[in-house]
Amino acid sequence: MDRPKVNVHPGPENYDLLILQQQHRSQAVWDGKLTGQNACLTIRRANHEFWNHVRQYPLHNRILNYFERCGFGGVLAVGNVQYDEGIITALIERWRPETHTFHMRTGECAITLQDVDVLYGIPVDGHPLVQRNVKNITKSTWQELMYNLTDLDAIGGKAWGAAALSYLYNCLCCASMANSRDVCGSIVLLQIFRQRGGPLPPTLSGENSLV
Repeated sequence: MDRPKVNVHPGPENYDLLILQQQHRSQAVWDGKLTGQNACLTIRRANHEFWNHVRQYPLHNRILNYFERCGFGGVLAVGNVQYDEGIITALIERWRPETHTFHMRTGECAITLQDVDVLYGIPVDGHPLVQRNVKNITKSTWQELMYNLTDLDAIGGKAWGAAALSYLYNCLCCASMANSRDVCGSIVLLQIFRQRGGPLPPTLSGENSLV
């Protein structure tokens, strides 16, 4: 008996808003252009040496106090998060740069400032981190920026969480394109967000399956 022919449309149903679909990673997956080793994105991270050092030489309480004053105590509390490239890639395939949200079967969702504050513990309120003309920045400007970072209390008054989330959004937009092979940014936020239950549909009991 011959199998019935079924036509499946991968979506989206309407292209009025999602105008980048033809360049999107999900389209390349559907067309069979991303398979094998090219299917998963490579996650770029540069904090291995830091966590190896912390593991071999636990930080003194005075150093921990400095982290707290700077607003980065939550980073140490969360620790060295192991990334799952398969899960991260699957989430990025659902990310839409047109709306800055994940388009899931249950609807749209996104990582918010509240998620950054609650899940990662870095401040989202405070003075914004703004630097114009980054491409044309001079050595003297960098030196001034580094000097400003010596004031620990001033550092703790900056919205580091907002900056991390903004940069993550930018990296997700770049990585969601079909020609991307890697992703960088605050991927730890995405991994923690997934581990803590989002974005997942609720179970029959109304509770999230990972909580």
